[in-house]
Amino acid sequence: MKIPPYVLLLLATLLWGGNFVISRAVSGDIPPLTLAFLRWCVAFVVFFPIAYRQLRYEWPMLKENWFIVIILSLTGIAAFNTLVYIGLHYTTSINASLMNSSTPIMIYILSFIFLKEKLSKFQLIGTILSLSKVDFIITGVSLTRIVDFTFNKGDFIVIVAVFCWSVYSLPH
Repeated sequence: MKIPPYVLLLLATLLWGGNFVISRAVSGDIPPLTLAFLRWCVAFVVFFPIAYRQLRYEWPMLKENWFIVIILSLTGIAAFNTLVYIGLHYTTSINASLMNSSTPIMIYILSFIFLKEKLSKFQLIGTILSLSKVDFIITGVSLTRIVDFTFNKGDFIVIVAVFCWSVYSLPH
């Protein structure tokens, strides 16, 4: 049975968003490093049987590109999740999700800086719309809330996590 792509997209969104909510809910009971370790242990057990054949086939290429595989593993896998889990000890899952919504913006800013990619007018319009929506959600268009708004320790940690994910997501 083939699962329709829209179902897979919905499932990915639920799992991604649920990760922030569940992580925040257990942040007082499970240390962030333990949570990250357990998450990747479960992922390994679930996905290794599925990926094993392909992994055997692509092993020579992975060995040849070991340095980039290590960088990608550290930034996108280890650092992102661990930093999000640490950040969720100090901030809400909503704040973390809002910080995470800046990922596409950070990816193309890094692409512009490091890969010399040009910023299209659609990307610029999308950035302005995205930032204005986040600003609207955070402040409710209240001048007092805009002036009084502060980031907490957890928000900054999640921003660092988003930076790590953005480095991981750069075209390579």
